[in-house]
Amino acid sequence: MEPPAKAQSSSRIPELDGVRGVAILLVVICHYFGGDTHGPPNFPFSLVKDVVSLFWCGVDLFFVLSGFLIGGILMDQRNSAGYFKTFYVRRVCRILPLYFAWIALFFLVIAVFPAVVRSGWYSVEFRQLPHFSGWGYFLFVQNFWIAKFNDYGPDWTGNTWSLCVEEHFYLLAPLTIWLLPPRKLPMALVSLIVLMPVFRLYLYLYHSSIFMHVFSPCRMDGLLLGMMCAWLVRNEKYYDLFKRRMDWVYVTLAMLFGGMIYLTFFQARAGWFKGLTSLEMVVFGYSWISLFFACFLLVVITAGTSPLTGLMRNRWLRHLGVISYCVYLVHGPVNDFVDHFIYGKDTNINNFWDATAALLSFAIVWLIASASWRFFEKPIIAWGHSFLYEKRKASRASEVQKDEKTIIAT
Repeated sequence: MEPPAKAQSSSRIPELDGVRGVAILLVVICHYFGGDTHGPPNFPFSLVKDVVSLFWCGVDLFFVLSGFLIGGILMDQRNSAGYFKTFYVRRVCRILPLYFAWIALFFLVIAVFPAVVRSGWYSVEFRQLPHFSGWGYFLFVQNFWIAKFNDYGPDWTGNTWSLCVEEHFYLLAPLTIWLLPPRKLPMALVSLIVLMPVFRLYLYLYHSSIFMHVFSPCRMDGLLLGMMCAWLVRNEKYYDLFKRRMDWVYVTLAMLFGGMIYLTFFQARAGWFKGLTSLEMVVFGYSWISLFFACFLLVVITAGTSPLTGLMRNRWLRHLGVISYCVYLVHGPVNDFVDHFIYGKDTNINNFWDATAALLSFAIVWLIASASWRFFEKPIIAWGHSFLYEKRKASRASEVQKDEKTIIAT
């Protein structure tokens, strides 16, 4: 049995857009229910706040999915001519234009409207990280300063730490896959995945802080597990095993989901900062979350007729996944603008009117992200994909032909 065509890196996999949609919904809901309050929370909003306290893990789902897609592309094109050039041109076109535009707009507002920034009406959101040059945002090093000062910085740029983690992954993954023979790649990935919680524990003993949540070497679990999933679905033996024993895959997913329920209760009791930096989260929490999402992804990929896969093909969810990058960047500041316009300060969802304001914020975000995708992002990405991976004419392909027997050619 061969992996389905949807496992090929050259084709768009519809249900994975749905997975992106789930990831961004988790992040947005978490941020809308988090933050300062302007009044005591009302039931059932207080209960919902506890239930969604772990929804920041949507970022980890993005990591797993990114590792799967990027790892798969690199494995498929390992022997292509222009391997590095094509990969990085496409990544630049996907990530940098919108990100640079967003960061540039942030500094433009500071320069053009200094009186508004100094007035305090929006001072929290427009303040800068301490001792951090604005040029650092263009080099993707802000997560190091966030880790050092326990400060996410302004809401406008606070969530860009996760982009730093992914960019650092993009620097290492192509070279790693190109240098390692395919038969040795799984062992290398498993070794790194096992070492991640050990490394976090070492840092926890000497530097317990938000460091664990944003520092790139501490958050590679999901990306590495995503790469491992990409390798598994390209291996005939394991792919056939997943198809034959889907019952065991579902049992594993259910067990991992039980752990997610426990982590949700733990996060709700501990609170935002203590939960993220706790010993429990450092030792097994982050790894458990990544394992759950890796298993979730394998079910979506291999169980083509499952209800879960069908849900990921939902048209609305897929559209949200397509525009998720812009949604991720802009949803925080847009929500702040709406809150300041209505309440005069940041709020979270504590009652019906707060929920209405959040829906208004999300509608504005949806419009911005949809327009960005259609008129800005999509044309640039299309140009980037005009750079093609080509078959290598040299003899290097024949040198690794033996190793390639373990990988399904796509």
